[in-house]
Order: sequence, then structure tokens, then C-alpha cells
Amino acid sequence: DGLNSGYSPMISVKAHDNGKRPALKNVDAVLYLKKHTVKLKWEYKFSGVKMFQIYKGVNDKPVTILQSLDPTTQEFYDEEVGQGNKYIYRIKALYTDGAETPFTKDIIIKAE
Repeated sequence: DGLNSGYSPMISVKAHDNGKRPALKNVDAVLYLKKHTVKLKWEYKFSGVKMFQIYKGVNDKPVTILQSLDPTTQEFYDEEVGQGNKYIYRIKALYTDGAETPFTKDIIIKAE
């Protein structure tokens, strides 16, 4: 049939980055009531993390940012825990390129 077309210039394409990253794994919390402390720990082995952020809510108050941590840190001690309160923690990782992980499921501690 002899159909031909003219030369098409090359174009570059970049894959779309939705900014979402894998969730933190093996998230755990331990209450040390006598020390008024909660130990949070997690695992995350992906590169490009800028920081981890810990969020905390007490009783019926909203969950707000508590601490930002170095990307090599994978545990945190909250030393402001009072008996008779309910604490909710959430953790996420923020990346240098602006992406982030989803929050962990709510980590609920009842200091009774």
C-alpha cells in the first residue's frame, strides 16, 4: 500500500508520581505507667525519608503534631503520660520530594 508518514520528533515522558508511599510497618506501643511513658516503635526501610512525624491526642482533644524526628529514628518515648487518660497516636513519614506515607492506624493507649 506504500503508506508513509514524515519523521516524528522524540518526546520524553515522565511517570506520574501520586505522592503516596508505602505505610510504616510493625508499629507497636508499650505503656510504662510507673514511668508515665509510652514507647512507640516502627519499621521503615525506604530511602528518601526527610522525617517521621508523631501526632498525639488526649481524651477527646484533636490529634495534633507532637514531634518531628530524624529519618534514622524508629522509636519515640512520650514522657508526658498521665494516669486515667486515653492517648491516640499516629505516625507518618515525610519524604524529601514532598511525598508522604499514610498515617498509621490509630494507636490507642489507655493509661489506667
